[in-house]
Amino acid sequence: MSKSEYSTEDFVLDTDFQKWVLEDNPESKTYWVDFLGHHPHKVNEIYQAREILIHLSREKKELSGSEVQSLFDQISQQANLTDQSIKGPDKKVIDLDSWSTIQKYNLDRDRKLRRRALIHSAAVLALILGLSSLFYFFDFNPVTPSQHSEIEWITFEAQAGVKSSISLEDGSKVHLNSGSKISYPKNFPEGVRAIQLEGEAFFEVAKDSLRPFKVNSGHLITTALGTSFNIKAYPRQSVAVSLITGKVKVEDQTNLDHQALLNPGEGIQANQEKNLWKQGKFDKDEILAWMNKTLVFSNTPIKEAIVILENWYGVRFAISGEIPKDLKVSGKFNDETLQNILEGLNFSARLDTYSIQGKNVQLNFKP
Repeated sequence: MSKSEYSTEDFVLDTDFQKWVLEDNPESKTYWVDFLGHHPHKVNEIYQAREILIHLSREKKELSGSEVQSLFDQISQQANLTDQSIKGPDKKVIDLDSWSTIQKYNLDRDRKLRRRALIHSAAVLALILGLSSLFYFFDFNPVTPSQHSEIEWITFEAQAGVKSSISLEDGSKVHLNSGSKISYPKNFPEGVRAIQLEGEAFFEVAKDSLRPFKVNSGHLITTALGTSFNIKAYPRQSVAVSLITGKVKVEDQTNLDHQALLNPGEGIQANQEKNLWKQGKFDKDEILAWMNKTLVFSNTPIKEAIVILENWYGVRFAISGEIPKDLKVSGKFNDETLQNILEGLNFSARLDTYSIQGKNVQLNFKP
């Protein structure tokens, strides 16, 4: 089973995970920091598994059937009590590195929901592991280190018809094409710089060898240290990564066989539905044309071209007639009006007529 499919119980039983939580193991630390960077959605299960492992480390002994039943009763009773700290003999010192890493991805922590999940996990693990110390579990109120506060995330959007540029706190610059948005931490934590992209953006990444820069775009993750690259990842379209300078690693989260280390001038085109993974060269001027207010169509399917025009000009298209199958358009337009572009595409797109009324555009295709 892939670790990306692990449940809380699976993480607890994983020996590498145990080393990360309970020991000072640099190799495990590197692996799990990278794992969370690729699978931030697993933070809840990882948080729960860490809590369980810490408390299972207190005391171990085999349980009889009656003791197991007693343990379940105690778990249920303790879960209904208010939170309170453990008081008693000295407890084993646990490495806090795993805690700080998890906190970087601690985006949504609801204590009541977490407690219910932990009841289930603890009960299952009591049977699997035969550990009596679980009854301590729900008495424990973990102390959050003061230096680890929850991450504040920012979402920035370039509306259709508008292009924008922003600077991140690490010195990196992001140029957003129309109809695109990114989400990123207000302040990047130690270990990783991770952001989410929907749409198209050009990244100028500040060098930081200790904090890889990860862009999650659809089903792809692009990792860089200090470089510049373009990512196009609009909804319901193929994802394209184009490297301009430096090096980046591109990985498909849904297919472990799809990964590549790109050199300048190389790109990846991927489509999850079509199982497409294509690596090759690209035309730099064509890829970056949008940054110079230049719109380029190169054998572009007409339906995709319409979506691009909607984003570029902030309009909505209505279609009458049947769009010819396999129809593609080509053309290069620098800072042109929508009317001029439609005039230019009129013949190749086999348009009969078109009309523009404010933000609404009507296209009428020939029968």
